Amino acid sequence: MSKITNLMIKLFELNPFILFGIVAVLTILFAFLAFVSPGLSFGIDLQGGALVILQTDKQINAAELEQFLNSEFALKDLKVSTTASSVLIQFAEEENIASAELLFNQARDSGDKQLFLNSLSAIQSFIEQEKVPEDGLQDFVSDKITEAKKNFQVSLSDKIKQKFSLSGDSAFQFQEIGPVIGNIFWQNAQSVFLIAIFLIIIIIFIFFREIIPSIAIVMSAAFDVLTALAFMAVFQVPVSLVSIPALLMLIGYSIDTDVMLTARVLKRTHATPVIRAVESMETGLTMTITSLAAAFLMMVLSSFAQIIILFQIAFVLTFGLFGDLVATWLLNAPLLLMYKNRKKKSSEQ
Repeated sequence: MSKITNLMIKLFELNPFILFGIVAVLTILFAFLAFVSPGLSFGIDLQGGALVILQTDKQINAAELEQFLNSEFALKDLKVSTTASSVLIQFAEEENIASAELLFNQARDSGDKQLFLNSLSAIQSFIEQEKVPEDGLQDFVSDKITEAKKNFQVSLSDKIKQKFSLSGDSAFQFQEIGPVIGNIFWQNAQSVFLIAIFLIIIIIFIFFREIIPSIAIVMSAAFDVLTALAFMAVFQVPVSLVSIPALLMLIGYSIDTDVMLTARVLKRTHATPVIRAVESMETGLTMTITSLAAAFLMMVLSSFAQIIILFQIAFVLTFGLFGDLVATWLLNAPLLLMYKNRKKKSSEQ
C-alpha cells in the first residue's frame, strides 16, 4: 500500500467522535458567520433596490466612483463593480426618496397634512420649489415624489459624466425592483429550494432504503451549503437569484460523492469496509478536487473580468466543495463505517 493509502486507513481507524467533533465545531462557527456576524446579505433581486448599468469605453475606478457617489447621494448598501465595457452600480434605496415615500404612505393612511409636508421636505433637493396647494395635497406630493425619482436618475448620470469626463456615447440603464416584488422572488426561491431538498431526500431513501445512511448524505449536503453561506457572509457575496441555483448545484455535487461512498461501503462485499471507504476516498477526492480546481479558476477569472453572475456561481461552488471535503470524509465516511460495524455485530449475535 502507498503512504497515502495508509494515511487514509489511519484516518478512518480514528475514534469517529473525534472527527464528528471537528465537524461540529466548524458547523457552529459557520452558522455564526452566516446568521449572526457578519451575517448574510441579500441581492436587490430579493430585497428590492436599484441597478444602474453604465456602458462606457472609459476605464472607471470602482472604489473612486463608490466614494464619489457616497459623497453626493444618500445611497443605502451601495456597491460598485466594473467590467471591460460597463460599470454596475447597485444600491437598496436613495434614503431621502425612501423616507419621503414612507412619510407619504403614513400621511395617506392617517390624513395628517404635516406628514405630507414632511414628505416634501425630504426630497426638496430633487424637486423644484412650488407653492403647496391647499386642495389636492396628496396628489401633489405623489407627483413630486415621482418627479424626484426621475430627477435623481438624471442627477446621478449627469454627475458621473461630469466627474469622469464621459463622452456623449456613454449610456445609463436604470433597473428597479420594488421590495414587494423582491419579497415574492425570495419566497418563491425558498419554496423551490425546499422542494428540491425534499425530493432529493425521498430519492436517496428509495435508493438505499436505510435511514442512517440517508440522513448522513443529507447532513453532508447541509454542511456544504452552510460552508458556502458562511463564506458568502464573510466576503459579502449576496444571496440572490443567481447564488440560490448555485447552492442547488452544490447539493448535486455533494450528493454525487456521498452516494458513491455509501454505495461502495454498504453494497459491495470485497475487502473490509475501511478498505472500501479508502477506495471511495481516492475516487471521491479526484472528483471533488477536479471540480474544485475548475470552480476556483472560474472564480478568479470572472473576478478579474468582473462577470458578476459567473463569479457568484463559482464562489458558491468553490467554498461549498471545500466544505464537501470535510463533510464527506470527516462526517459521512466515519458515520457509515460505524453504522456498518454495528450492523455486522448485530447480525453475528
